[in-house]
Amino acid sequence: MRVLPILTSPCFQGVGQPQAYSFNFTVVPNPQGQPLAYLTVWPEGDNQPEVSTLNNPTATVVANAAIVQAGQGESLMSLPRTY
Repeated sequence: MRVLPILTSPCFQGVGQPQAYSFNFTVVPNPQGQPLAYLTVWPEGDNQPEVSTLNNPTATVVANAAIVQAGQGESLMSLPRTY
């Protein structure tokens, strides 16, 4: 699991209090070719949802756009899972 502190990025200088973020998540297969079962992204402070943001059972380069509500401290949580 990883916390993504969005507003600490230099890309967001001068941004107020956003309600949500629009992202494009892209996964690239690891060198061993192990497929990514799924990637889930959700607002920090919320419970992990039972849905995925991106699936990649074929171990290829895959991208998916998602709008994610801003969480505590304007951070997101991400959780990649492999098979």
